[in-house]
Amino acid sequence: MLYAPDNNLVILHNFTGSGVSGLHTTYDDLTTPATGSMQSFVGVNPQGNWRLRVIGNGGGGTQGGTLQNWRLDFKR
Repeated sequence: MLYAPDNNLVILHNFTGSGVSGLHTTYDDLTTPATGSMQSFVGVNPQGNWRLRVIGNGGGGTQGGTLQNWRLDFKR
């Protein structure tokens, strides 16, 4: 889940790709998030704290994984 400084929320990824090693995705105008739209961030002041919330809810008792890195780039 990606939260803007104004607490606007978009769920980027939602329980797909189980068993896949490495999730590498760019969410831009061509990639649809699981819930919401990246367009909902248009007009939001980019200054402030952006938060990425990661929840590991793997099935069969296999909760785990590691977030190695992430970044947020703004276009004009």
